[in-house]
Amino acid sequence: MEIGRARTSAVVTERDREITAWHEAGHALVAVLAEHVEDPTYVTIIPRGGSGGHTRPGGHDHQFLSRPEALDALAMAMGGRAAELMLLGEEGYTQGASSDLQHATRVATSMVTEYGMGSRLAHVHPDALRVGGEIALGVQEEIDALLRDALARARRMLTENEDTVRRVVTELLDRETLTGRELADILSGDGTSAGVLEAPDVELVS
Repeated sequence: MEIGRARTSAVVTERDREITAWHEAGHALVAVLAEHVEDPTYVTIIPRGGSGGHTRPGGHDHQFLSRPEALDALAMAMGGRAAELMLLGEEGYTQGASSDLQHATRVATSMVTEYGMGSRLAHVHPDALRVGGEIALGVQEEIDALLRDALARARRMLTENEDTVRRVVTELLDRETLTGRELADILSGDGTSAGVLEAPDVELVS
């Protein structure tokens, strides 16, 4: 996905830098913790295009998307909002997750209306949303459940590894961009103060 050139001349307040660092650290840590998402190739808080920062997950050559992979992709997408909630509280989160929510909604919608990956509905044609009615309401409820569950999973992952989140935030504020190798060193304790990264025992739901 093209995100635009780095806006190195952009004036960014310290408050915005901190929020962005938490947001991107959230994406990066969930990507590392989630079993079915490739570890990030880099994470940055340098503004690019219309975004304040960016976390790029590694790619793979898989032709098929499994339900666990789709659920982990949703959790990673919600990692930025989850980290903002840690920093700013239940009502303090920002509009920074707007594009994440759009992406996650597209994935969740495809899961329910195209891939047959819903838990309460069988395959539903995408036109059901346009036509409306009881089936459309069920689709919307299932999409909402997928997104809520993804946010809850991301929050559990980050809460159980809060010290690690804070270390990544500190390094991002200092360096602004971390490669995948540098991120791995930080998580292993080789790039900053040592710590243990723990993957929570979380059941895939929805």
